[in-house]
Amino acid sequence: MNNTQDKKFYHFNEVPFKQTIFDKIIRKDDKNELPWTLHPTLQKAAYEGFLSNYSLEEQAFHLYCRLCQIFSYDEGYFYNDKFKAETRYSSKFSKEHLESIVPGSKVTCWDFSRIFSKFVNELDGNIEAVIVSRGMDGGHFLSGFYTDRVSLMLEPINKQKDGLNDFMKIKTGLQIGGIKIISDEGNIIPSAIDRVLPQIIGKEPATVEDYLNQLNSLPLNTVPHNLVLKLRTFIEVLKIQKLLGNDATQSFMALLHSGFFGEGIETKFLGKLENQNSQKTFRRIILINPNSSTTMQSNIYLLDTYQLELSSCTFKELLHQISSGKFVYETKPRDTLHPEL
Repeated sequence: MNNTQDKKFYHFNEVPFKQTIFDKIIRKDDKNELPWTLHPTLQKAAYEGFLSNYSLEEQAFHLYCRLCQIFSYDEGYFYNDKFKAETRYSSKFSKEHLESIVPGSKVTCWDFSRIFSKFVNELDGNIEAVIVSRGMDGGHFLSGFYTDRVSLMLEPINKQKDGLNDFMKIKTGLQIGGIKIISDEGNIIPSAIDRVLPQIIGKEPATVEDYLNQLNSLPLNTVPHNLVLKLRTFIEVLKIQKLLGNDATQSFMALLHSGFFGEGIETKFLGKLENQNSQKTFRRIILINPNSSTTMQSNIYLLDTYQLELSSCTFKELLHQISSGKFVYETKPRDTLHPEL
């Protein structure tokens, strides 16, 4: 940045967030950050639709929105206590891991913050992206950028007040909300988003209320007590929108809280063990219990958020699958700075 830049930008004061003594800002010239290269197919995908007359701020937002669109969250992090010997769910730097990330990859907040910052710091112009490590053990990562006109933080993965994150919102054509403005005297950030987001999603963004109203107006809603019908039709909607994993979970929870599936439904998240590309991982399963009182023979439903399949079993059968290791409970959040998604 130039020497005349206001110091508040240079020091990147994180005004909108609750600051703690554990926060750490990682800059592009940090000597502890090792050199690495973005995968060529990721570079090509991120710049798809990139306009030559974008401002610097618009360039950064284009990259942010495209990355939210082409990545999904790696829910294996919720089971990180089962992967203690691996680096993919730790804060340890892995050049091999970062350089293997391509469109369609599942990423953590650690991955996203470094990839986004890498893209922005390779832009031509007076702009810098930073990484913010949060929490006592550096367990959560955000990214942000600043120019000589604006300064802001970006939180694409953790859910916002409406229960959704920007990964899910961009995939479903909704207005993004993971932006925390630090300084923007010229109202540049809203204008940049208004120009870039429709270019990315191919239409004007809708609100969360619009999205829920659209789903609530589906014909299946005329059968108010048929939970299975509603769940199966909802799964078809997920397939059309290509929502998997955490994106599918957030859509489900938003509808659940709106009353779409009915009242008195209990839900829990489980991990289903599987091998993927010779690597052990867990796939998220939503346990749906419609019973007001549960016995060993009570019937419950299991929604596989990756296969987008609905199955059922008794509570006794579920306990057996958990005890056998087929299903596991999710890792609980370790501190309040890393809220459950």
